[in-house]
Amino acid sequence: MSSDQQQSGNAQREAILRYLAACPNAADTLNGVVEWWIPLQRYHDDYEMIAKILEELSVEGLIEKQVLPDKKIIYKAIQEKDSLKK
Repeated sequence: MSSDQQQSGNAQREAILRYLAACPNAADTLNGVVEWWIPLQRYHDDYEMIAKILEELSVEGLIEKQVLPDKKIIYKAIQEKDSLKK
């Protein structure tokens, strides 16, 4: 096993253990673990980092941040003014 494979395996192992710590009654098949547990755990692990990246991209003017009436924030590509006239 290469060191990249070992690192990936260790990361997935830790994601599974964190998921089970958060959801101690969870039980699933291999497919369920691959499709649900690991992506959900990655979402929780990466949430704060992604929030920071989105804010940085918005501040840098690379994406648009919009606050909706219900106070939720959405992010989207910046539309060029010329393309709106067509």
